[in-house]
Amino acid sequence: AMMTFQTQPLHLLSILGPMILFSFGLGVTIPNATSLALENQERQAGTASALIGFTMMGMSTAVTALINALGLQSTTELGAAIALLSAFAISAALLGMHGRAA
Repeated sequence: AMMTFQTQPLHLLSILGPMILFSFGLGVTIPNATSLALENQERQAGTASALIGFTMMGMSTAVTALINALGLQSTTELGAAIALLSAFAISAALLGMHGRAA
């Protein structure tokens, strides 16, 4: 999405298109990830759900503060930050799946 701003002139579709695609992806992914995370937490489902929400909000706050502190403003820098955070999320997911039966 960030790279679109560098290759395309600012147009409504060049802004809304990636945002719609990203929002759709989140809408499909987050409920499934949450239900998978709560799968083995029958007795502590409320606490586990609160911890998931706290982690999502806490990480987004920390990342926003980090990007602001680093002074990342160009779309290339923000795209690199998104790629780095995506790699972190994938590695965390793979570590979480370690030891689980497929």
